[in-house]
Amino acid sequence: MLYTIIMKTFITKAWAKINLTLDILEKRADGYHNLESVMQTVGLYDTIILEKNFSRGISITTNAADCPANASNLAYKAAERILQGYNVPHGLSIEIRKNIPIAAGLAGGSADCAATLRGCNELFGLKIPNEKLLQIAAELGADVPFCINGGTQLAAGTGTLLTKLPNHPPTTIVLAHLPLKLSTAEIYAAWDTLKYPKERQTATVADAVKSQNVQKIAENLANNLTPVATSAHAEILQLLAAFRNQSSLGASMTGSGPTVFAYFDKEAAAFKAIKNISQEFENCVFYCVEPKN
Repeated sequence: MLYTIIMKTFITKAWAKINLTLDILEKRADGYHNLESVMQTVGLYDTIILEKNFSRGISITTNAADCPANASNLAYKAAERILQGYNVPHGLSIEIRKNIPIAAGLAGGSADCAATLRGCNELFGLKIPNEKLLQIAAELGADVPFCINGGTQLAAGTGTLLTKLPNHPPTTIVLAHLPLKLSTAEIYAAWDTLKYPKERQTATVADAVKSQNVQKIAENLANNLTPVATSAHAEILQLLAAFRNQSSLGASMTGSGPTVFAYFDKEAAAFKAIKNISQEFENCVFYCVEPKN
């Protein structure tokens, strides 16, 4: 006798992202900015648990008080887009177990969204091609397409035009999340108003990735939004300086902040830096991770 196994629950990981570079280019007619960036997945993740139900509705539960458990959550929007767009005859319960800090420049919400898109595709056996998933992802948020495939990618346009780069060479990365609330929209508005220098490092870092030169990658980490964020929050600048004083290979801010990251050639050096810096930045949360390809 043959049995058909029907999947009811699908569990997946939503991986965090850092910007090795973030070059802000011209402001577009739609109010967004064109940019160039080398984006990198790192080994910090949320767990997404998707379960079919027969309510025809979508529900979200989460362990994080500041993570919205309603229709404003990008994971909810992803599920809604799939269930309605593909006439799925089920509802969906989504559990989000957060580890990635919220509004931290680590694309946690976008990662959850992408994981939900991928997970719905598997759970409901829809066989949506990757190209179509990327198209849906671009409609949901600028970082979501990157999070569909992850790894090391060169991003252009608003961040949705992606080119796969070679895998990032092995290294140790420390993420340091300060308990600050920064508005991405306000950071970009300040960038436009204050006319900061538009230095571009993306091509240099992309070449360093291609040549597998960790030292060159680390030395050229750059984020055009750093002067804006640090002018409002000096502790970000102080944290960057602290990492450089701890013999990091290089340090930068990811996204519009406030998370800072630093490269180290050895894990022992990374943990030593965390121990020393945490004495000065007592409210900072640290993560020791590796690039995920």
